[in-house]
Amino acid sequence: MSRLDDMFDEIDSVSPRKRRRSREQRRLRLRRHGRRAYIRSVYFLPSLATLGNAVCGFGAICVATIVTPGGQMTYRDPWANFLAHLGFAAAAYLIFLAMAFDALDGRLARFARHTSDFGGQLDSLADVVSFGVAPAFIALRLFRQDGPEMGLIPSRLLWAIAAMYLSCAAIRLARFNVHTTDFGGQLDSLADVISFGCAPAFIALQLLHSENIQLPEIASRLVWAIGALYMSCAAIRLARFNVSNEHGEQHHFSFLGLPSPGAAGAVAGLILMQQDLAHQQMLWAQKLGSLCVAILPAVVLCTGLLMVSNFRYPHLVNRYLRGKRSISRLLFVFAAILLLIVAHQYAIGIGVPVYAFWGPVAWMIARTRRWTRPAAA
Repeated sequence: MSRLDDMFDEIDSVSPRKRRRSREQRRLRLRRHGRRAYIRSVYFLPSLATLGNAVCGFGAICVATIVTPGGQMTYRDPWANFLAHLGFAAAAYLIFLAMAFDALDGRLARFARHTSDFGGQLDSLADVVSFGVAPAFIALRLFRQDGPEMGLIPSRLLWAIAAMYLSCAAIRLARFNVHTTDFGGQLDSLADVISFGCAPAFIALQLLHSENIQLPEIASRLVWAIGALYMSCAAIRLARFNVSNEHGEQHHFSFLGLPSPGAAGAVAGLILMQQDLAHQQMLWAQKLGSLCVAILPAVVLCTGLLMVSNFRYPHLVNRYLRGKRSISRLLFVFAAILLLIVAHQYAIGIGVPVYAFWGPVAWMIARTRRWTRPAAA
């Protein structure tokens, strides 16, 4: 008993700083031995402030879309009416609120001595939304709404200037966040959170508004919250991937959680299929298109949560297409390519959501097999 007491006393005497250092050293050891060190927990308050930064940037983009010339359009939600009445000033205030959250998350992390690689990654991904996408989009919307009439070439030049601003913001954040030579990986994640995090959520919200679906006040706010949650999950998923990522194709045969391109593809594929169904003359096709719109918030919510889940997803190219494969697999891939050529809207609109929901389905199948195997024996 005395030896056990001495051992427990020695464990209690270790300082929290040494424990954190030992965890970091263990993570480095796992990486050197070819095993990934996945992030299972994060520090709560700094991460919450960082997500507040990202949500403010996403909110500024959404506010800029509901502003109309002279405030002509009215909404059932009084919050939307208030923000639309304030105009682009409300979107600008949200960017300054994002700055406050950006300053707060770093203060909280340093005050509590809870700085981490994950927090730094998440902070940069939130910054590229709030200080990259949002200002460029708001400026573009304001100039097109209140600016002078422009020709085709100046209008395209204006769009290129906004895209240039966004690209410079992403490059600056990637350069700031890099402590090694992995500049390309950082820039790739910053681009992914825009293309696969912010854009799908924003497009889904715009589609729901364009269909003129009369939603109750609470449901309208809930739809916006689902879009913000999807964007936040994409940022968390990319930050987690960046921290635990191993370089080289040999390490990428599966993903922990739904990859962000898969989540974005599920949302965009459903929208593609809905748009094609809405232009069909058959009544059943139009009803099916309305059904796609109705389930769109649920798809956005589920794919967002699947990005931060612990379900395993296969890397389709590395696992199933690289190297020598059977003739039957070759024919299957060739048939899939032909299907994409013939009806790409439906092939993408059905195939990508099937991949997105394959993670929980495969997990349930594996659990069912484990339960039935002892019973059969």
